Amino acid sequence: FANRDSACLAADGTSASKRKNDKRDSAAVPVAAKQTRRFPIAAKRLTLFLLAATVCGGPWFVKNWAFTGNPTYPLLYEAFGGKTWNEEKNRRWNEVHRPKEFSPDTLGKDLGSVAMTSQWISPLIVPLAALALLGLFGAAGPPAAWRPIVWPLFAYFAFVIAAWWLFTHRIDRFWFPVLPVMALLAGAGACWSAARWWRGLLRAMIIFGLTANFLVAASAVWYNAWFVPLHFLRDDPRLIDPWHWRLDVRSTGGTILTVGDAAVFDFHSPVLYSTCFDDCVFERLVEGKTSSEVLAELRSRDIEFIYVSWGEIARYRSKGNYGFTDFVQPEVFDRLVEDEVLEPLPPINGFSGRAYRVAK
Repeated sequence: FANRDSACLAADGTSASKRKNDKRDSAAVPVAAKQTRRFPIAAKRLTLFLLAATVCGGPWFVKNWAFTGNPTYPLLYEAFGGKTWNEEKNRRWNEVHRPKEFSPDTLGKDLGSVAMTSQWISPLIVPLAALALLGLFGAAGPPAAWRPIVWPLFAYFAFVIAAWWLFTHRIDRFWFPVLPVMALLAGAGACWSAARWWRGLLRAMIIFGLTANFLVAASAVWYNAWFVPLHFLRDDPRLIDPWHWRLDVRSTGGTILTVGDAAVFDFHSPVLYSTCFDDCVFERLVEGKTSSEVLAELRSRDIEFIYVSWGEIARYRSKGNYGFTDFVQPEVFDRLVEDEVLEPLPPINGFSGRAYRVAK
């Protein structure tokens, strides 16, 4: 007993003696081991946790601080301020990211989505995880080695889900950190019983689930381009905006300025863009300037094309969304076309975006 505790408390990787039958050890060591080693082990674990958190999150905080003046950008503006943030942007951010409704019906719907209907988890995960918790109150349940971690895992799960529902706008990615925890709990629940009938039922459920996943993943209904070369996937019309492909093909090496579109990851050409919370680059280049000055600004930045995603702009301007600068209107581009600053490209049927070539 004493040697087992010592081995559990030691963090330096050394192993304790295996003398299980030595009564002198079991009588003399337990109190001393627990009193002298618990704090150092706890300190080591805390140190390792802080070190891992620093290594994983530190560069992100440093980058935010260097570029924006706020290590937690765009959060905690009240505490840190920021170079590119202001009260109006902070108000818009907080308005969109706070939860909207706290009714029992909403709670039931949201918890049901997390537990059973979410596309991100197997339907087996939550029932098996529930068995791990129920097993703590009955004769059946996880093996003894699992029991000490079931409560902490459930406490962490409950904390994340509560924070997600009470303090966020409840999109799925904010509760994703508990997916590995749920999988661990499901593993403990799978050991709920050693009875033959349970093991047979569990195997059947797992085989059925894996088969269903395989059939869905391999079917034509799902995106199943597992073995397609990457250079084909980069231009797959099922994945990318057709305007991105068209502008890449037409580009001769100049920069593409996007307005409203911040999902520019699949462009091959250089891109200049801004999110709905940044100061609009297009507005900064055009507002208050004559047409000749605008053309000079665009040429000085080697901007070859301008792409306007009216669909994204309309989404940002919709009720309850982030909002978008009022300066960007079709009339602004019509004026630049009339003044021969921009040349419109033919539209693409079914897509609301428009693109323009900067006059040479």
